[in-house]
Amino acid sequence: MTDLRQNILTGDWVVIASRRALRPESFSTGTPKPTDERLSTCPFCMGNEDQTPPEVFAVRPENGLNDTKGWKVRVVPNKFPAFLDKKELNEPEESGIYTSLPAYGHHEVIIHGPNHNETVADMDTQDLALVLNVYQQRLAALSADPKTVSAIIIINQGREAGASIEHPHSQLFTLPMIAPRQQRELEQIKRFKSEEDDCPLCAMLKYEQAFKERVIAENDYFLAFCPFASAAPFEVNIVPKKHQQDFHKAGKEEIDALAKIFKFTFGRLGERLKDPPYNTFLHTRPFQTDDDYHWHFVIMPKTSIMAGFEFGTGMMINIVGPEASAKFLREP
Repeated sequence: MTDLRQNILTGDWVVIASRRALRPESFSTGTPKPTDERLSTCPFCMGNEDQTPPEVFAVRPENGLNDTKGWKVRVVPNKFPAFLDKKELNEPEESGIYTSLPAYGHHEVIIHGPNHNETVADMDTQDLALVLNVYQQRLAALSADPKTVSAIIIINQGREAGASIEHPHSQLFTLPMIAPRQQRELEQIKRFKSEEDDCPLCAMLKYEQAFKERVIAENDYFLAFCPFASAAPFEVNIVPKKHQQDFHKAGKEEIDALAKIFKFTFGRLGERLKDPPYNTFLHTRPFQTDDDYHWHFVIMPKTSIMAGFEFGTGMMINIVGPEASAKFLREP
């Protein structure tokens, strides 16, 4: 089966070309997981706090000192930031037909825990909830910067997914603008609501819950599913059932439920695909807007690569349909 499908959240088209693919289990080619609990050369391991810039936040005992042992989650500025927190934000510069803008923003590393070999799939739900709560606290703190317009949190797991340091961690970026993909989402939400009187993600949730074919897991608060227009094999979206715009305003019960569905979903990806490298990102409403939004996580295992068609058209070819992906991930 080959067909074109449109993502109603972004407006992007993808090609679902299942006939080109091997069976889903043929993608179970994983990447070696770290085996050592601690490395003396890893800047993110406990005991190596002097190898990072001074921490900006940490979960540690009440009387614990900054940049010392004993922490559970630690946040430090990225040593080689993509965005710089400058005191003055200059105006855009014109150079003939071209425009440039200073890359003002924040770039932080959220170290998930002290153990070098404990990936998201290995963490218990309490520790995962701690990490998610740190996400919330850092987003809330950085949103107070009036020059900051939007933020994204990412996890790159595995060198093939772009991780330069093996120790499990997330990265938080703030931007002086709304990134193009999220801008498309905001525009699509506005258009969809004007035509359908509903949020596109809310509409997706209703449809996927009714038909179940692409659902991987759910609980009272969240649904994890392979989207109808998946851009890559085994793409998973994790979406709150309640229409929520700002991730950092989710309550404790919701964060605990999110930690549980994270544990299950990343565990299934690890078991069925033998610990694939993956990219994960959180999209939450930009700080400097009143536009409607619905925050969500996207998980993209690195089971395929972009080639000439994808670069030339801006359209992805997915050779494992989301229905087959979801069934494969659901199976024990």
